[in-house]
Formats: sequence, C-alpha cells, structure tokens
Amino acid sequence: AAIAVYPKEPRSNGAGFVTPLQGLKNVILTPHIGGSTEEAQRAIGYEVATALIRYLNTGTSLNAVNFPSIDLRPVKSNEKKNLVRILNIHRNVPGVLREINNLISHYNVLRQLSETNATIGYLMVDIEVTSEEHLLDIK
Repeated sequence: AAIAVYPKEPRSNGAGFVTPLQGLKNVILTPHIGGSTEEAQRAIGYEVATALIRYLNTGTSLNAVNFPSIDLRPVKSNEKKNLVRILNIHRNVPGVLREINNLISHYNVLRQLSETNATIGYLMVDIEVTSEEHLLDIK
C-alpha cells in the first residue's frame, strides 16, 4: 500500500513523524504536499474567489463541498428588465417546494432548478415580472 494522507499530518518538514505503519515491508509512506506550494495556494485562492463572485452574481453553487451544487445559466442582458432570480435555501423536508411553488404560481416561471443533499435544499427560480408592483408582491 502507498499512503500520502494521514489522520494526523506532520506539523512541518523537520518535525518528527511517527506512525505504526513505519517499517512495514508492504507499505510506502510519502508526504502529502498537494496544497503546500505557493502555486497551489495561489490557485486555491483564485478558485475560491471566482466561486464566490459567481455565486454572488448568478447564485451558482457549482462544485460546492457541503452545499447542493447547481448552475442555472446567467441572466442575459435583454432579460434583466423583466426577470427576477429567486434563490431559496431551505431544510430538505417534504412540502417546501410545494409551498414555494404556490407562492410564485401567478408568475411566469422561466426556469427552475433544485438540488438537495441530506439536510439542505437549494432552489433557483427565474420569474418574469411585468411591473414594479409585481416585485413588491414577492414575499
């Protein structure tokens, strides 16, 4: 077996590292350095910042780790005037989507996408509004 990730990682390169696997003939131990380089840290920072900006701009949660991962295409510039994107995060329990759909049933739903994990549901809905009063009616 070859092992590179351990339950308790060494604190630094010079730190002593002891594991019961050391000295076994059929085991190769290697350091886990996947995110330790400056380049890797820079790439991770860029990836996180990009994901956050994408979420704030469009609601996309693509590649989320502990959150439902969904991606609804960005709103086109010619749609922005009459379109409202609703983002709803809720507990993953029966009946939530029924209640939300009842609330938006008098709007023209252009797109709707939902994803869940064991405990969380995430819903993205694009609705068409015809007036500013319609916007104020959304609760």
